[in-house]
Amino acid sequence: MEELIYHYTSMECFLNMLDTFEKNGSKEFEFWASSIFYMNDSSEFYHGYDVLMENYLPMMENEMQLPENLRVSQIWKVAKTREKEVEFQKKFINNLMLNNETPFIVSFSKSKEDPMLWDRYGDKGRGVCLVFKENDYKYIPALIPRDSHVEVDRHINVFDVSYDDSLDDSCMKVLKETYQKYSKEAKEKPDKMELFKLKLTYLSSFANVLAPFIKTKDFAFENEIRLIEYAPDGKHVLCRCANDGTLIPFLKTKVPVEAFKAVYVGSASRVELNVKALQSRFRHNEALADKCVCPSVLSKDLF
Repeated sequence: MEELIYHYTSMECFLNMLDTFEKNGSKEFEFWASSIFYMNDSSEFYHGYDVLMENYLPMMENEMQLPENLRVSQIWKVAKTREKEVEFQKKFINNLMLNNETPFIVSFSKSKEDPMLWDRYGDKGRGVCLVFKENDYKYIPALIPRDSHVEVDRHINVFDVSYDDSLDDSCMKVLKETYQKYSKEAKEKPDKMELFKLKLTYLSSFANVLAPFIKTKDFAFENEIRLIEYAPDGKHVLCRCANDGTLIPFLKTKVPVEAFKAVYVGSASRVELNVKALQSRFRHNEALADKCVCPSVLSKDLF
């Protein structure tokens, strides 16, 4: 049985996506993957960082029986001038942002026809809900950020978000392999300042691996699943302007048209007219002719 995932967005965004799709030859949909630092929950990266420093890194350090001076979770203790953890965290995150060592996210959900998601992301029920087949994302790589010196030869599809601070096996594998490589390099760094810089490098890769998969339980209703990208050398990071004037960094990422299955039209819109308009547009594009356009079954009174 194929797994379906859902992406809620405004009608304007979907029409822009269709325009780009047709302009580019009708083979792939173009999504804008936004920087994790600019998501709706601005604290989520920090939450993932806290989980990393408090749970996963100490656990691996204990398993490896590392001496105190080689433990990345104790990184601020070897700084020449001691900083409070909050101050260090802020400087570290700011450095990641400036250097584009950042996860970029496209959010999907496993929840079909969810009123809260329609309201929050589907333009208060006036937008659309796009339906995709999860298994068709095999070709999209999730790269460990540059300068992390971690070699990864795998591809990631879309990943479930954890709301209980747990990680799946593939993430744990990357973290453990990264730590083994770090500990080997760390033993060759007798100078304290060189060791500190090495820890910063690896902390960056740890944080980037972990943070996209962890959110607080307050957001569990979203039942989120994420497509995650990074900005390797040569890939342009662009900016868009939000309604409140905030500039949001993003990457362009592609999803094959074969993964696109259907679109639900929000019930708070002029739904019958909008369904007919999209059906007409789909019929005039061979790649979309077999895709389903359906009205949402939710009552417009919910919005």
